[in-house]
Amino acid sequence: MISFFLDNYFFDKWERQPMEIEEMMRRMDSTRNYYLKRFHPGLIESKDKD
Repeated sequence: MISFFLDNYFFDKWERQPMEIEEMMRRMDSTRNYYLKRFHPGLIESKDKD
């Protein structure tokens, strides 16, 4: 947890943001892949074979 009273509060938040965005994108990709595999089986596999 980042303390609001640190001298570099905003800079530290700025540095951490790209990591948080990357993690969010990984979770979204994972959810998308799960959905496609469950409800549209063969769709991803057929693209992998090309």
